[in-house]
Amino acid sequence: MGREKLANLGEIVPEFIKELEKRDIHPEQIILYGSYARGEANEWSDVDLVVISKDFEKIDPLERLTILSHAAWPVQAAIEAIGYTPSEISERGPDSIFWEAIQEHHKVLYSTH
Repeated sequence: MGREKLANLGEIVPEFIKELEKRDIHPEQIILYGSYARGEANEWSDVDLVVISKDFEKIDPLERLTILSHAAWPVQAAIEAIGYTPSEISERGPDSIFWEAIQEHHKVLYSTH
């Protein structure tokens, strides 16, 4: 099952982007991290994503999670996504334990640059 999800990321990500755009969120980058990025996913693993978008600038973190989970629902994949703005990414930098972990094992699944 884990490999099926990974193989389906090519289908899941475009569908997820369409759902985000319906909610006026236009991703600049989508990054896979966690067990799938490390190659350790199993049938119970979810797809951990970081969504980077300027559209999150005036949206508080809790509302971002709500938007992302509502966008994931129609895709029918176990997506756990968190949203950041480009400036939040640059502010956190390499000093953040979270970003350090992502930098070690990640895959950029979508990028506009």
